[in-house]
Amino acid sequence: MGLARHGDMEGRIDVQNARELRYWCEKLHASEEELRRAVEQVGPDAEKVREHLFGGFTSGGPTS
Repeated sequence: MGLARHGDMEGRIDVQNARELRYWCEKLHASEEELRRAVEQVGPDAEKVREHLFGGFTSGGPTS
């Protein structure tokens, strides 16, 4: 099951857009820092970010 669509960019996370960032933080139950780090590591695809966040971090852990 895919993630909900927000704005014109279905499934893409724009961490430079404050409104989008708040939406995705709430949707994925992640802090801004966690979300930014995940996007940095796997790109802006929301499904990949979700898998990364819920599948665990492979380099450094979520609090490093």
